[in-house]
Amino acid sequence: MKSIDKRMFASKVSKKIKRSVGIVHINSIINLLCDYIAQSLEETGKFEVTNLGTFELTQMKPKSYFNVVEQKMKTTKGNKRIKFKLSKKLKKKIAKNIDLEKTIGEEDAETS
Repeated sequence: MKSIDKRMFASKVSKKIKRSVGIVHINSIINLLCDYIAQSLEETGKFEVTNLGTFELTQMKPKSYFNVVEQKMKTTKGNKRIKFKLSKKLKKKIAKNIDLEKTIGEEDAETS
């Protein structure tokens, strides 16, 4: 599956639950979840969803680079990034449903 935006995700959820909940309500729930994750990451640096995984805010180290315009070495500030780690239960479920023959076969076809 490719990446999708929140509106398309809400539409897919609506179809999956046979439109028993209005799409406006589904959008509201998705927005609340995203806001809650952002707020939690801001406050504690971590957000865990049981049986899904953990979002973690980490500080990256500053890195040096050569600025071609100024012709001198510069250092970036250490940016923040969000890591996501799958729960063991979801990782096992995904691994169980992967067809290795198909996956490996597609990789081999791309490299030739």
